Amino acid sequence: EHLLKTEPDNTNWKNDLKMLNAKLSDACLEYCKLTMNEGNFAEAEQSGTLGLIILQGLAEADPLNSGLQQVLSINLNMLGEVTKALGKLSDAEGYFIKSAVIWENLYKANPGNRECPLGEPGM
Repeated sequence: EHLLKTEPDNTNWKNDLKMLNAKLSDACLEYCKLTMNEGNFAEAEQSGTLGLIILQGLAEADPLNSGLQQVLSINLNMLGEVTKALGKLSDAEGYFIKSAVIWENLYKANPGNRECPLGEPGM
């Protein structure tokens, strides 16, 4: 980020920063899945939240990237499951609603696509 401040138009640095942020987000979210599967929901929430913050930044920077929007929705859904397991039902509801809104927008952008990338409805 420091290099980008000195040369804000350097596309190579911008792309490198995006790639590093994507990898960091992936690592946090994978750790969230691992700790969730182990039943450590508090730790899963911490790593999932960090990964989600990074992922949201990437998605906001590239709102037309449907693949990124799908990944964001899937991870919102996962954090919904984590917070539901922790008894934070209001937080869980918020994550599930945000996830559903993204899928609705993706469907509206491509109504011919009848596949649900999450698998079965209600997952």
